[in-house]
Amino acid sequence: MVELAEATGGELWPPAAAAEEIVGLSIDSRTVGPGELFVPLEAERDGHDFIRSALIARATAFFTAKPDDRLDLGPDQHDVPRIRVADTAAALT
Repeated sequence: MVELAEATGGELWPPAAAAEEIVGLSIDSRTVGPGELFVPLEAERDGHDFIRSALIARATAFFTAKPDDRLDLGPDQHDVPRIRVADTAAALT
């Protein structure tokens, strides 16, 4: 995950998440699965609103362009690895 954070100009949190392995990604919280990175996109709806659903579906990590206090995370999801980026769509490309 360190390489992914560096490639996107993002910040990995928590730093101990560096060892997490990402095997795929999804922009749809309904199709994301274990080992995958969830990428919330902002369009007609804000994908950040679906991070909690993606984590319930067992996403391993997620991108975010919003601070933690603006995310709807469940009580046991605050330590899930994330990469903070300026723009999730730009990071995806």
